Amino acid sequence: MGNDTSRAIGTDFQQNVKTRDMDVAAEDLPSIPFSKAKAIQEELETVLKSSIFFHNYKRAFRGYLRLRPERNQTGALFRIQTNCFRDADLLGLPKDIYYEVVDVLIIRFAPQLYDDFIAFLIDRKKLSPSDDDAVKRREAERCLGIVLKHLCDTFVQQQAKKLYEKYSRGEDFEMSDVEIDPETKAKQQALRQEKLRKAAEERQRQALEFQKQAAEEEALQTAREAEIARRVEQQKAIKDATLI
Repeated sequence: MGNDTSRAIGTDFQQNVKTRDMDVAAEDLPSIPFSKAKAIQEELETVLKSSIFFHNYKRAFRGYLRLRPERNQTGALFRIQTNCFRDADLLGLPKDIYYEVVDVLIIRFAPQLYDDFIAFLIDRKKLSPSDDDAVKRREAERCLGIVLKHLCDTFVQQQAKKLYEKYSRGEDFEMSDVEIDPETKAKQQALRQEKLRKAAEERQRQALEFQKQAAEEEALQTAREAEIARRVEQQKAIKDATLI
């Protein structure tokens, strides 16, 4: 358990890779300034959580968990994650696919980060100060897309890992779905509470039964000891009568 022994059969792990993600070393990428990183991360997570893609991703992931895959296997988790990126895109409309969500984030954050990214790229000689503004914006946007996609990948994979770990512990992974409507969630919670109540009643019943059996056994033991004491006295009386 815990070792990566599963194999990903028939899975194309490069299926969703686009040109803008290729051949870019981490040191060549700008980073989001610390002063802006927390707010951007929070907003990014809010956009992702509310997206149809993320809803479909979790829907697909729970579907795979219902098939009872290997537990505590890194390979199984990675295979499901990869399949769910594909399945979530297939479950939604073209406007709901993963890269559309990333593009929405690029448009949203670009005004805040263009200047920082362009300054970094000029410093690294990836751009020249004399380059046309359109060239600068295009390169900054390309890098921003890679950075934001990495942040999105990390968040989505973390949520998937939480579901998988809950499944591996034998807990109810269905209750982890924040997108379930309130009425359904309330019903599931009520059923869960009813199961807990019945389990508590059963434990109480077993405890009372044990106490009853213990009391009966104690009464029998007391009776046995009394009978043994009576017989000892009887034997002693017979012996004393014989000696007279």
